[in-house]
Amino acid sequence: LVGAHDLRTAARDLPLHGKVGLIIQVLQALAYLHQRGVIHRDLKPDNVLVVNGHVRVLDFGLAVARERLGEGAGTAGTLKYMAPEVLQGQAATEAADMYALGVMLYEQLAGRRPFDADSSHELMAKVLHAPPDPLRTHLPGIPRDLELICHKCLEKEPADRYPDATELAEDLRRFLA
Repeated sequence: LVGAHDLRTAARDLPLHGKVGLIIQVLQALAYLHQRGVIHRDLKPDNVLVVNGHVRVLDFGLAVARERLGEGAGTAGTLKYMAPEVLQGQAATEAADMYALGVMLYEQLAGRRPFDADSSHELMAKVLHAPPDPLRTHLPGIPRDLELICHKCLEKEPADRYPDATELAEDLRRFLA
């Protein structure tokens, strides 16, 4: 598509508020999916297309209906965006999609993911046990509220993350206001 870019490319030169605005659009799509009982399970910048400023979430090849999660769904997704509980063999739920969104938000703001490593084993250990670097380590001057919002998405325990995409989008809108 002419003028279409993945999320990472589309957000590269945007100011902070523009990057947050794109993430809010991703959250709107995610809320739509979750309200219909669909878990994406592979949310990442490569699966988000931005066309003329409008976000399109793509690649539903690993998506699953909530009621089918226990039917051998197994570990699925891209390791760099995978939630800790999924790495431990639990089914991906809305909370896992929220974690992936948190990794995307961190990446859009800091220009890097919260966890990087030289091997899959090392990356898994960091996701499971290490806290992410504070955003201000990579982005001095980031507003504290935005940093707190982002880090809440990256909590190790699913219950400590945002309960749904709508609530996170509301907090990001309040930040923009």
